[in-house]
Amino acid sequence: MTRGAPAAALVPLLAAATGLGAQEAPRYGAWLDGARFAEEARVAAVVGQGEGALRVELAREGVLVLRRLGEMPGGAQRLEAWYDSLAAVRSAEGTTLAPDTDGLVGGRWRGTLGAAGGWSREAAPFIPDELAEVHDFAALLDDLLPPLPGRALAPGERWDDRRGTRITRLPDSLPGADPVERYRIERSGRRVAPAGPAADTLRVRGSEEWSERGTVAWRAGAGLLAWTREEEVRGMVPKGGPVRVPVASVVARRTTLRRLPPGR
Repeated sequence: MTRGAPAAALVPLLAAATGLGAQEAPRYGAWLDGARFAEEARVAAVVGQGEGALRVELAREGVLVLRRLGEMPGGAQRLEAWYDSLAAVRSAEGTTLAPDTDGLVGGRWRGTLGAAGGWSREAAPFIPDELAEVHDFAALLDDLLPPLPGRALAPGERWDDRRGTRITRLPDSLPGADPVERYRIERSGRRVAPAGPAADTLRVRGSEEWSERGTVAWRAGAGLLAWTREEEVRGMVPKGGPVRVPVASVVARRTTLRRLPPGR
């Protein structure tokens, strides 16, 4: 390069030297077809305060299988998903419920997953009543897979969307020719939500504050390897109308997804 060459000419050389020029934003794509995940969720909920509080613990473990049905404009993927195996338990007030899951194993969820996340549900299997008491299985895939950044990030870089999601790229694991990219995802917000039927068809409304923090492991070309997240939702139904005393609730949930090798 001759002296006085424009500084812009250095950009491709620096990008090649650092590897930044080859980076691509993580995206959902063809690798989803046949992907199998070991899924585990633990939920602890407390409704009310003091000695009269109701404490409920929920748990589920299963192997979830995805099948790609096609690609939509913008890179969105049409997917079908089902449990290959599943166990679910609910414990409250000294009583444990472990319903039979055979009626749900193999049942299909169908919908569209955006290239950077976001599930649009089209169909869900029939959920037996005893399983509906353990978990809202119809909404299983609504937020099961993590959101992805809107652009490629270098380690230490951060990306924020307009809805309050913050994604930070952490240092890679196994650095080298085939690194595992790591991302931290943080979300929080407040919403007014139905608190359920209070009397006959009357529904009271309460407020919820929620926060989420999780870590994603991702490999270019292979896709999602693992996703661990912790969520907390604090709710309050204020006094008024049929509600004679305020009702507070705290729900904590930990969910993990771990990619399984093909055929396991």
